[in-house]
Amino acid sequence: MNRPAAPIWLAAGILGLAGIALRIHNAIRYPPDWGFDASFNWRYIYRLTRNWALPDPSAGWSTGDPPLYFYLGGAVMRAAKEAGNLNAATVAIPLISTLAGLAVVALAVALVRRAEPRNHARALLAGTLLLFLPAHIQMSAMVSEEMLVALLTSTVLFLVAPPVLAEPGRARALRRAAGAGFAGGLAILTKLTGVLALVAAGGAYAVEGWRRRSWRPAAGPVAVMAAVAVIVGGWYYARNRIEYGYFQPHALPAHQLMFSMPPGERHLGDYLRVPLAPWTDPQLLN
Repeated sequence: MNRPAAPIWLAAGILGLAGIALRIHNAIRYPPDWGFDASFNWRYIYRLTRNWALPDPSAGWSTGDPPLYFYLGGAVMRAAKEAGNLNAATVAIPLISTLAGLAVVALAVALVRRAEPRNHARALLAGTLLLFLPAHIQMSAMVSEEMLVALLTSTVLFLVAPPVLAEPGRARALRRAAGAGFAGGLAILTKLTGVLALVAAGGAYAVEGWRRRSWRPAAGPVAVMAAVAVIVGGWYYARNRIEYGYFQPHALPAHQLMFSMPPGERHLGDYLRVPLAPWTDPQLLN
């Protein structure tokens, strides 16, 4: 067995401890109402602790989002309240994002080790780049669903990473697909963008089937993955459609404020160009 050299172990230990300490410190010290929509997310979490009933998507800024993260936060807040220390929730709930972020780092290292088991330096580099990625560090301290959905989508991709159809036995391949579907279902129950991981996973199976010139080995895992994902996470969108007439809330009254903020209403062209203003007039609104 090819073991990592001592300097690799030492570097991994130092960087790992530093990264973990940094993220835990941030989760404890980061102001609770900072971050993407944090104040609205706190309101949603508190609202769920009162009766656990899903609100009307138009009831507030964050209530149009899928509920998994907010239910987890509500469970933590309820536990803190029952323990007689409600203030502990202001630390415990951000730690959900912190732990999710660290799990994403671990998945990245495991994926690289799967691809190149003998290249320990590459695995260390992958973990370090993600562990100290500024946006990753920042979101790991926020009261937001971003890091949870990152963990769940990363799990989907990890489970179907090549060779997706090289498992010894069809049953095992189907179990991996079911696991990917379960993680994908939880991802879309956290944020709609989680569906992109399922699309990517389906594409990986399709590419592998094309390479083998046989679609049958790919069709089964894709069908299992899609079915499990729909069962686990699709009910929320079906509920929206039945009760409110849409699958995903958009242009709700609570969100109209965005259209009055620079740069105003967005169009398709905004995804295809980078304006010069950030360099010619570097201010926050640009």
